Amino acid sequence: QSNALPREAINLRKEAAEALQIATINVLSFATMMTCGTLWAFDVSGVEELRDRVRSMKKQREVKGGTNVAQDQIVAREFEDFLGPSLKKRTGKDENQEMKEAR
Repeated sequence: QSNALPREAINLRKEAAEALQIATINVLSFATMMTCGTLWAFDVSGVEELRDRVRSMKKQREVKGGTNVAQDQIVAREFEDFLGPSLKKRTGKDENQEMKEAR
């Protein structure tokens, strides 16, 4: 290899843009491969077949009793209790203001 300096000046912006472009293409190709691999693993050959499977899963869930509203409310309350203090700090509201707004 030659140790001579390159004749052209190096454009760092161009190099950075090219690196970003290559990284973006790599991420998109990985996402495409994962999506196709997942569809292959579940033996789905088209959008219509995927829709049919989702519809059949919804029907099965409805037959088994649908969504459990009480369970959903419990989970929502637990989530609210867990994140409540940090959300109050972030918004700057206290419990009195929240109760007034709720009314």
